[in-house]
Amino acid sequence: MKTSRLSFALALAALVALTVTDADARRYRRRVAKVGPNVVRQTSLNSLRQRINLELGADRIVAHVQHLGRRKASLAFAKAGGKPQRLDVQRLLPQLAAPLQQRVTNELAKLGRKPAATWLNGLQKTITNTQNAELRTALTTCAGEIKRLGSAGRPADWMAKEQARFEKRFARKLLRRQSGSTAWLLPKRGLPALPASKNPQVAAELKKLPARASNAMKVARLERVAATLLGSAKPKDQRRGKAVRSYLASYKSGSWVDAFFDQRLNKYAKATGIPWKLGDSVSWHNGVSAADKRLIEQRLKKAWTIARGAVHPELLARTPAVTVEVDANASGASHQGDKIHLRPDSSVKDILHELGHHIEDYGGLRTIAGAHGILNRRAFGSAMKPITEIDPTGKFGSYAPGTLAYAGAFQRPYMGKVYQNGSTEIMSVALEKLADRKAAKQFFKQDGDHFLQMLNAMQRKPWPMVN
Repeated sequence: MKTSRLSFALALAALVALTVTDADARRYRRRVAKVGPNVVRQTSLNSLRQRINLELGADRIVAHVQHLGRRKASLAFAKAGGKPQRLDVQRLLPQLAAPLQQRVTNELAKLGRKPAATWLNGLQKTITNTQNAELRTALTTCAGEIKRLGSAGRPADWMAKEQARFEKRFARKLLRRQSGSTAWLLPKRGLPALPASKNPQVAAELKKLPARASNAMKVARLERVAATLLGSAKPKDQRRGKAVRSYLASYKSGSWVDAFFDQRLNKYAKATGIPWKLGDSVSWHNGVSAADKRLIEQRLKKAWTIARGAVHPELLARTPAVTVEVDANASGASHQGDKIHLRPDSSVKDILHELGHHIEDYGGLRTIAGAHGILNRRAFGSAMKPITEIDPTGKFGSYAPGTLAYAGAFQRPYMGKVYQNGSTEIMSVALEKLADRKAAKQFFKQDGDHFLQMLNAMQRKPWPMVN
């Protein structure tokens, strides 16, 4: 009796603990109130839809939509009481010879034994694999009849609507998946536990973290909380965000950061299989001196060493080879297509910045989704505004009056800029910090969420294509 009571008490205690943990997790997931319509999210989804078309190709998307259309038509045909073998082959194909008619009937009967949703897709596969031209024509006619009966009442523009729906759904999936946890990047061993805080705002946020989560999970979540709160338009949220970020900065002053940087920023230093190398193709214009050429070559080599150590080799391999053009009359460093334009005095930082644009533009859906995922969490629905309004004192440098960006508590307002083609400054401004280890550590200390999200996009394989 005592044993059963003890077991019941332990089970009840475990249930209470689990309920509290779930409640804490739900409380953590509660979103900060947004202001106005979510302009940023809409911009991100539109940008990602453009990239989805570019990456997958219109033909592939249309083929996918047709596949979905065949499934729907098959299910509608089955719901109306039809089965493939019930088609009147003699009526559909009156001139067909008896042996061939029997083969058609057999194929349709075989199909009818499979799940209804696969009928038309299965028939399409049979048609593709059939060598006999007459049989192929006959089965195509049967498939057309099933499709016609299953698509009765469907609007004429269903395919365009289905394509738009697919693109939106895939874009949302990209944003959601790429905004996932960055805890896997942090060390599993040697990461100290988060200390208690006397600040009531920080203590409240620490209490919301799931009790059973690992130290890495807690740090990653707290980084996201700080960034999200700082991006809010509410002063109260911003104060909480500053308190949490200050607490995290103190935590990241520990010795574990050096080992973390050594591991993460040299992870792929010995990787092979990249078909190109930065500096392989360099052209010189308007009288660049021999001394400047040597200096640029050294800087290109250093920038490439940093990039290949921190970026997944498959991600670099899928981007086109970079052509570098050095022009003594250029106004500054820039990126266009597969070319990087430099001046003779361009630094390693400038080169990494432009290489960051190249990786974001050609690295696939994961890199662009990672950049827009950060914007979505921080800019809270507000429209872009002039950088001179975000930074009226000019603390972060001078910009042209018409330069627009999203305000999202970035280390520099310029990071919130989005170009017409959907490209951002998220990856490039973060990658340039790796030119100097001290600056990189300072960036991690001040905005760990942005740093980890950059690594999250760079240190994974390119996003797999849709099936």
